[in-house]
Amino acid sequence: MIHVKYEAEIIGKNMFIKYDGILKQRIHRKLANSAEAHNPNWDVDANGMCVLENCDSFLPDVGIWFQMPTKAERINPIKERCPLPDVWIEVFYNRDPDRIHSLDNIALVQQLNLGIEFVGISLPYSTVIFQQNPNPGIATTPVKSKHKAYQSTIYYPLERE
Repeated sequence: MIHVKYEAEIIGKNMFIKYDGILKQRIHRKLANSAEAHNPNWDVDANGMCVLENCDSFLPDVGIWFQMPTKAERINPIKERCPLPDVWIEVFYNRDPDRIHSLDNIALVQQLNLGIEFVGISLPYSTVIFQQNPNPGIATTPVKSKHKAYQSTIYYPLERE
């Protein structure tokens, strides 16, 4: 019942209630939309629940299943034991406890399912607005030299015989 009210992961005897801010939720949505556009046959979910045989339940930020889980698994993921995704995308801030929780999940799930692929996206944790790219969409940037090559003195080594 707690899964209905909160987005919670249960791992062993620990329960983690996930709260993602607007920035992370926007990234989740864009990643899910991009994956669906890449291959419409994939089942893609942002914050979809998956449960292991030992009743540990996980909430990958974005999960991609190459083969769609059954309707029962999608409706009742805990009761029906919805399988882990084939691709697990985790977005986390580059600070603890967010970073360590994501990396621990990846390590634990990888031990249980060797075929799973992980994508980890680390965001810098800062409330400061980053400066915009002055040349968006340009691969190279023009550079002005501070020293004029034709005015520089060139020294040649003297060869002595």
